[in-house]
Order: sequence, then structure tokens, then C-alpha cells
Amino acid sequence: MDSSSVGYAFVSYSRNDLAIQQRILAALRERGISVWVDTENLVPGTPNWERTIENGIKGCGAIIVLLSPTASKSEWVLREVIYADVHQKHIIPVLIDGNDRSSIPFHLISYQRVDLTKGQNWNFGLQQLSDTFTRYSRIEVEKMRLESEMVVQEDAARQATIKAAQEKIMRESAEKSARDEAKRLEAERIVREEAKRKTAEATKRKVVEESARKDWITSDDKLWALLTYIFTPLVPTIILLMDDKKNRPFIRLHNAQSLVWGISSFILNTLLSMIFIGIFTSLISFFISIYWGIQAYNGQTIDIPLITNFVKNQGWA
Repeated sequence: MDSSSVGYAFVSYSRNDLAIQQRILAALRERGISVWVDTENLVPGTPNWERTIENGIKGCGAIIVLLSPTASKSEWVLREVIYADVHQKHIIPVLIDGNDRSSIPFHLISYQRVDLTKGQNWNFGLQQLSDTFTRYSRIEVEKMRLESEMVVQEDAARQATIKAAQEKIMRESAEKSARDEAKRLEAERIVREEAKRKTAEATKRKVVEESARKDWITSDDKLWALLTYIFTPLVPTIILLMDDKKNRPFIRLHNAQSLVWGISSFILNTLLSMIFIGIFTSLISFFISIYWGIQAYNGQTIDIPLITNFVKNQGWA
């Protein structure tokens, strides 16, 4: 008999019945049945021998309970029977001494049992025990196999669920990243478009203003603008006394900044003349004034660093 196909038998007994227990174990082993018994499977020094007994019951094909008057009173036999029952193990009562009244505990009163007491056919009883155990154990082994397969299947299903969840999280994360990137690119595009629009509007407005400005700039305005730079600060001061000229927008802009330029350059050149370079700076200032005057005569606005912004901030232009 292949013991791996039927598992092993857990034998519960009273130590007072050790002699007959040995005979039964030997007979079962002759029939190819593996047995679990505390005297052989509890290694000396086992720290948690109760747990070892529990595992022995959990893993057995069936539990064989050797019943006798002393066994019926044994606390450990009762514990093992109840533990096996809780874990839905097949229980095979074997009467080895006494009778139903003296040897059968209440918990096993309804179980069919094998009779190995004196006067009974010993070999017949052992064969009956062997056949019963084999039948029950094969059922148990098959049940354990199915449970193991179910555990494997459940574990595979659980792993598949976890994998699917992880893939979903990764997919959603990738989709979110893609959406965020798309939003970022769209925001950048909107900013660029807005910047282009504002630049285009500013350019258009500047062109319109320049065109409008050229429309109302007269040749007389251009001539006076030229003179304000060449003869600063004299001409700008005279224009301030001429109501028909000082309020002309084009003349007003150039007149204000050329006046500030003339006064500033006069003071600077005067100070520099003390160290013999004032004549050179005076000539440079004069040529710059002529250059700006020519630009003004061509209808252009002049942007003098610092001075133009100062004049506009003061409201003079």
C-alpha cells in the first residue's frame, strides 16, 4: 500500500495500554500504514510539544482512538478526540479493553467502532481497522489536495487581482501624467499665444500711433524740434514763452527733453572744463544734439537714456 496516497494515522491512547498499542502499531505497519504516535514523534526537548500534537492531528489521514477503561478517563485522549472533531478529521474508535459502558466516552458513543477485545477475531479486526483507515484517509488526502489546489487557485487569483490593481494604478498614473503634461503644454501654448497677441497688438498700436502722429506732425513742428536740440537750452526756453508752439505734442516732447539735456550737458561740460577736457565733451554734446535734431526733423521721437523717462514721469511731455 502506498502510504503517501493515504497519509498517516494519528494514534490516541492511554499509557496504561502501551503493550497492546505496540502490537496494533506493528500490525498496521505490516499492512503499509504509517502511524503518528507521541512516543516516536515527540522528540525529547521539544519546546512546544502541545503544538506538535496539534500539527500531528491536523496533518493525519484519520485518528485512531484506542478505547479502554483507562483511556475513557484520560484527559489527553479526550482533548485529542475533541481537537480532531473540531478539525473535521475522521475518528476511528478501536475497543481494546472493557465494554461499551466502561470504555466508550460520551463523545464517541454514536461512532461505529472496531472491536479488538479478547474473544474477537484479532486478524479480522485489524483488517477492518486497516480498510476503514485506508478509506477515510484517502478521502482526507483528496480533501487536502483539493484544499491545497483551492489555496493555490485563490493565491493565483489574489496575485492576479493585486497585479491587475497595480497595473490599473500604473495605468491611471501614466494617464494622469499624460493629462498633466497635456495641460502644461496647453498652458504654455496659451501663454505663448497671449504673448504673441499682446506683442502684435502693441506693434499694431505703435504703428497706428506712429501713423497718426505723422499725420498731425507738420513741417513747422519738425523744424522747431530740430532747433530745440541744436540751440539748447536757448530755443527750448523761448518755446516755453510761445503758447502756439509749446502745446504742440511733437514740439512739447522734444522741447522738454532737449531742455533737460541742454541744462545737464551745460553743467557737466562746465565742471569738466576745470580739468581741461570740457572743450572735448562740449563738442561731443553738440554733435549728439545735431544728430538728435536731424532725427526729430525726420519726424522721429528721440529716446534719451534717463532723460526721456524722467520727462515723461514729470508729465512734461
